[in-house]
Amino acid sequence: MIKAAERLSIAVAIASAIFAFLHVPLIFGGQWAGDEWAQFFRLHEYGWGWFWLRLIEWSPRPLSESTLAGYYFLQSTFRAPMIEVFLGLLWAFLAGCIFIAAPSRRDHPDARALTLFVIASLFLGHGIFNAFLWPMSAAAYVLALAGVVGFFLLGLFGGEPETAYPRILCGAFLVVAATAAECGAFFVISIGALLALRGPRPIARNAWYFVPFAIAVGIVVLGLTFRVSHTPAGAGGPYLLNIWTSFAGAIRDLPLRLLSLDDASVDLDPATAILVRILLFGGALLVFQANPLLAASRDFRARVTLALVGTIFLISLSSYYAYGVPGGSAHETFQQCLSVFAVIGAASVVPPILEERWRGVGLAALIMALAIGVATRLPELRVDYALIGDIRQSIAASWASGQAPGTTGMIFVAAPDGRLLASVPPPIGHFSLSSPGVRWDVDAIMRFFGKSTIDVVQFDRPAKAPR
Repeated sequence: MIKAAERLSIAVAIASAIFAFLHVPLIFGGQWAGDEWAQFFRLHEYGWGWFWLRLIEWSPRPLSESTLAGYYFLQSTFRAPMIEVFLGLLWAFLAGCIFIAAPSRRDHPDARALTLFVIASLFLGHGIFNAFLWPMSAAAYVLALAGVVGFFLLGLFGGEPETAYPRILCGAFLVVAATAAECGAFFVISIGALLALRGPRPIARNAWYFVPFAIAVGIVVLGLTFRVSHTPAGAGGPYLLNIWTSFAGAIRDLPLRLLSLDDASVDLDPATAILVRILLFGGALLVFQANPLLAASRDFRARVTLALVGTIFLISLSSYYAYGVPGGSAHETFQQCLSVFAVIGAASVVPPILEERWRGVGLAALIMALAIGVATRLPELRVDYALIGDIRQSIAASWASGQAPGTTGMIFVAAPDGRLLASVPPPIGHFSLSSPGVRWDVDAIMRFFGKSTIDVVQFDRPAKAPR
């Protein structure tokens, strides 16, 4: 049985790696939306003044905003969008954080399998475009996920850091999460508060989470203060700027987020989504029961798991309060990733009561969860793989027209829409800078390329010549 379990462990590792790798080609189908055109035009026009204004007011995310500024200099240097290069670097950073945090000791026979499974779970059963394939958003959410998942793995397998290097590493992951996006800052606040509730402890010994906690609180307060102060009086909906209705809405949504139900980013039907969660919990539980994988105390693992649940709640609460809605698709994708980590964390908290012979059953359950993910994802991937060439053609045509000599006009080719490779194209039609009421993203494209008029057209794949 042990030999069979070893083979299953290898199978989990291989299946996870394949499932994750199937998503890598989608990087070549990433696209800009209106935000990139507007942000990069203003950086070109106003320089570092715009960077600091945006950082202090609208987007107090030091890490992701600095990353986007670096991306601006990259694309302006090469005079090309460089989307696949930028996304590739972000994804590589995420993978690097996971492998740095992953356990590697020989007494962890399933460490490699579980590490690769965590990577695969980032794409398991939910949409990924806005969080992973849209550069402006990926700069925030991929980096925030890198910090959260790095800390999660360290906490799950290594326990609370007791020596200098683990503390520095845990603190670094928390700083990355806090400074990349508010969603990451909510995790840092959650874990910091839960650790502080244990009672007074020496500040020097716990600076690894005190400092990131203070940074996260400052970022969240600054961001919410700006957004609330710029919300028009009497602006819509029962949730907007109403803490009690926002709290009720976030509480109502929490079990749905944890079970992947009632969520626009989830591409599984409710019964299948629940089945995947059961397989995840049961599989992780049986694997943990049969392995000396968990060096951390159950108390610390429980606090990490509760912090993940608290983060999911705080994301919904802040979205309801500041915007009047439960959150955008990037928020939902981030929450779905965290819900998978929370399920795995909950399984790790159960006291060991089962024998090692159940390990193979647990690994088989994880393979079944991956199999469901592959079965539902392959049709989408086949559609989107076929569109990558068209998307790249449309982007190349738009940039060629925009960079052509003259300022009188350009043709912008709206990319075709895929299943995972969603696009947010500007409206089709003819527009001018002098036209009243021109939409902001159309205006931004014209200003980015220095054109006075633009024709936005649908992509039309050239017909093949007859043989």
